[in-house]
Amino acid sequence: MSWPVVNVTLKELVTPWSTNNNGKTSCAVGIVSGDDDAIILEETFLHSAYVVYNLANNELSIEQTNFNTTSSNVVEITNGVN
Repeated sequence: MSWPVVNVTLKELVTPWSTNNNGKTSCAVGIVSGDDDAIILEETFLHSAYVVYNLANNELSIEQTNFNTTSSNVVEITNGVN
């Protein structure tokens, strides 16, 4: 099986979390460890990916986002993802 690759810069994964009394900002990373060695990819990761959830067949399709395109070949998904 070939796993998809989605490139995400560290800048995209790190988000400001809170600011303390000294004016210093704490940050959070958008990837966390879940139960049973699972990895949870938060919205900071999903910003860089096209994701299609097929709940009927328990399938997930994922692809790299292309932010700098000048054309589009987006196709409506009506009968599932191959």
